[in-house]
Amino acid sequence: RESSLEVFPWNAKDGNRNVQLSDRKKLFVGGGDPEVDDYGMHNGSGGSGGGERNDNDSNSQWGMALALDKDLLRGTSSRCATFGSNPLIDKSRLEGSEVFEIMNMEIWALTPCVNEEMAEELELGRTFVMGFHQ
Repeated sequence: RESSLEVFPWNAKDGNRNVQLSDRKKLFVGGGDPEVDDYGMHNGSGGSGGGERNDNDSNSQWGMALALDKDLLRGTSSRCATFGSNPLIDKSRLEGSEVFEIMNMEIWALTPCVNEEMAEELELGRTFVMGFHQ
């Protein structure tokens, strides 16, 4: 049975702009330290009070909200400044490893298209335009 849904929107005030990144080996969602101001202080709630960061605090370990291997079978999750989120899994259940196995995945897409035909037209138009600009 699924638990309640938690939503972690982009943390525009205290986070960073590392929303997503991918390469040939991994897919990343969120990540990195909170933005640092001109005085080397972390903005907002990123560490112990007042924008200071306490590196001895176990909660100060920032990372990717979600990092998935290219085969989408394994991943990791860490505290993330981009979304102001804690790790998405209970690491105490991983028996010494921070890597978890993906059993099921649901992927959502944000698109202006209301059906598959509109999405295909949009992609064909994009392919046509990109073909002339290379």
